[in-house]
Amino acid sequence: MFRMDEIVQDWWRHRDEWFCANQAFDRHCRHRYLSPLMVAAEGGLDHWQSQCNGSLALVLLLDPIARRVFRNLPLA
Repeated sequence: MFRMDEIVQDWWRHRDEWFCANQAFDRHCRHRYLSPLMVAAEGGLDHWQSQCNGSLALVLLLDPIARRVFRNLPLA
């Protein structure tokens, strides 16, 4: 299963990479987050909203991570 803390920690660990185009980092995000992103998009992680870190992890998954995973596609 996916851990909300890992998503938040990864965001901070790579904080300098989120705001510039980088194909290698896009691939990292696609490999690591495609599956949890699809689960979240279907509501499968809605229970995370009951915790602060969970809410933050959902926001990160559904906005900046989705932009990386689906760069140059309508899903972004």
